[in-house]
Amino acid sequence: MELKYPRAARKLLFVISLLGWFALLSQLYLILQNRVAPVFETVIRYFSFFTILTNILVAVCATMLLQKFKSVKSYFSNGKVLNA
Repeated sequence: MELKYPRAARKLLFVISLLGWFALLSQLYLILQNRVAPVFETVIRYFSFFTILTNILVAVCATMLLQKFKSVKSYFSNGKVLNA
């Protein structure tokens, strides 16, 4: 089942995806620049925050909905996944 989104929805997905990845990479850059612990420990701390994990999930979901990968896209376009 191929889902086709209206043009406005695709633009919104693109903006969400772009902002999500930009925010994640910016936060990683800032946390690495201002670290007091070793790099490995800092990266572990970065991925231990629930907000970072949630933002990764949102960015991956928005990105996959824009892509042509049918198997992954069908998972993320499932109503139970989007409304959870």
